[in-house]
Amino acid sequence: ACYLAGELVVARKHCEASIKILKRLYEDEHVVIGNEMVKLASIQLASGDRSGAWDTTKSLSQIFSKYYGSHAETLFSYLPCLKQEAAKAMNLSSS
Repeated sequence: ACYLAGELVVARKHCEASIKILKRLYEDEHVVIGNEMVKLASIQLASGDRSGAWDTTKSLSQIFSKYYGSHAETLFSYLPCLKQEAAKAMNLSSS
């Protein structure tokens, strides 16, 4: 709801708090944490946090690969786009 209202800082803090809670309930690389990281990476990209989005995307890709193997990008069609946007943002910041 915060994200849709344009409150990116509030949305990010909420998402980070959710991830902390999930890490207490599940192992660090559980798929539910990966799902929440998708939201966090999207918020980070929208708010201009390039390095944060890149790091989050790498972590969630690792989690999804652990659970779904080479099928991760087929099952989650948004994953390649998210990776591409994070990589593009990182390339822009280093130029």
